[in-house]
Amino acid sequence: MTGPRYYCWSCYAPAQTASGRCEHCGGRIEAPPEADYADLLMWALDHPLAERRLVAAQVLGQRREARAEGRLRELVWTREDPYLAAAAVQALVAIVGRQACADLLTELATRGPAPVRRTATDLLSDHGGTRKVAG
Repeated sequence: MTGPRYYCWSCYAPAQTASGRCEHCGGRIEAPPEADYADLLMWALDHPLAERRLVAAQVLGQRREARAEGRLRELVWTREDPYLAAAAVQALVAIVGRQACADLLTELATRGPAPVRRTATDLLSDHGGTRKVAG
């Protein structure tokens, strides 16, 4: 059985302990003491594990975390992880509203990876119908 897995706050390198100096970059492994839950979620948007990136985007949207808007807008255009991009679109709409994202959704519905196009199309076509989407 393996123990918990830790990642450096500075460089995301795997670490053996939850605190101390990173063997890879020399930075602090643990989050800064002033980091709040939203900071941890935004940090997780770049986590090496895809599942953590997706959950972070979803939770930021659920919390309507306005500080994440800029980072989520960047992730909408990521080509490396189209599922993260789709989750970022959903979170962005939850945070700023469907009206504020209308032009972006229209553009995304016609270009980009399939998961992003599908998400944008769904968000454009659902006007308070069967899906519960904030905005």
